[in-house]
Amino acid sequence: MLRYHKALVMRAAGNLEAVVRTLSGDSTLRMNELQSSEVQHILKLPSDNSIMKLLGWCDTVPTYLICEYLSGGTLSDHLSEEFSPQKVHQYGNTKQKRFQVAEKGNAEHLPKFALQVARGLKFLTKLRFVSPGLRSKKVLLDAAGRCKLYDFVSMENAKEWTKLFWNENVPFQWMPPEFLFLETISPAGDVWSFGVLLWEIFSYGLEPYKGQTRADVEKSLRAKRQLLLPDNCPGAIWQVMITCWEPAVEERLKIDDATYKLAAMCQEDKERKSN
Repeated sequence: MLRYHKALVMRAAGNLEAVVRTLSGDSTLRMNELQSSEVQHILKLPSDNSIMKLLGWCDTVPTYLICEYLSGGTLSDHLSEEFSPQKVHQYGNTKQKRFQVAEKGNAEHLPKFALQVARGLKFLTKLRFVSPGLRSKKVLLDAAGRCKLYDFVSMENAKEWTKLFWNENVPFQWMPPEFLFLETISPAGDVWSFGVLLWEIFSYGLEPYKGQTRADVEKSLRAKRQLLLPDNCPGAIWQVMITCWEPAVEERLKIDDATYKLAAMCQEDKERKSN
């Protein structure tokens, strides 16, 4: 299995905190081969602010991938902390507790988070990478609070990668129907997962389909029952979400279009606040 360890890179210019990705001791030979193959793909990626930066690698068995350390933690943890019942209580006891936190300004970053993740997914899609099971736990924040993606995989290895590394731990709440029923992985599936991640963001960190089994979720998808509109979610964001959940892949929103729509919303919001 994949393991992430915090490390310190010793340099003449000064020590640098980093994260090392490697495999656990019980990993199979094929897992090691796939990891080595993925390293070669990742090394070809150009640098981009939307993904975790690669600092170096060690061609050993197992392979070590050395990446930048992002001190902000996961987006999931950030949302849970920022909109926790304890923090909400500080602002008074009302029926709309979570919205009251939003009124204090903590929610103004949510559209920016959505746009930053969309840009990362757009970057990966263009270079034939996917992020199966994309969710808030797979998004990290840097010290400035910017979202960066990690734990992505090349299209070439994606299907075998998920079979070997996920085993029975499929993040079914975020997976599209074509994966749950046919095990199909594609950029369109990432868009579906992105829609669920949007739901997480604008639900202030709630868990989708909480308490439901995979069979429950599959039953809902067959009946075309989607997640409910989050309280206080902007209508324009909701429209992006539901078009990410089109059952027919060819009718589903493209990540380029989602990025464009979110960028326009953020620009409108910026202009409104400046007036």
